[in-house]
Amino acid sequence: MLDIKFIRENKELVAKAAKDKGVKVDIDEVLEVDKDVGVLNTVKQ
Repeated sequence: MLDIKFIRENKELVAKAAKDKGVKVDIDEVLEVDKDVGVLNTVKQ
């Protein structure tokens, strides 16, 4: 499993590595969900 910080900082690398392995993943969607989680965590506090 990859750390979300690594994904944020290496978006293109992660997307290419996933594609090379035949894994379909929408990196932009992953990052959008991460952003939403951050907002929810802020609201929760």
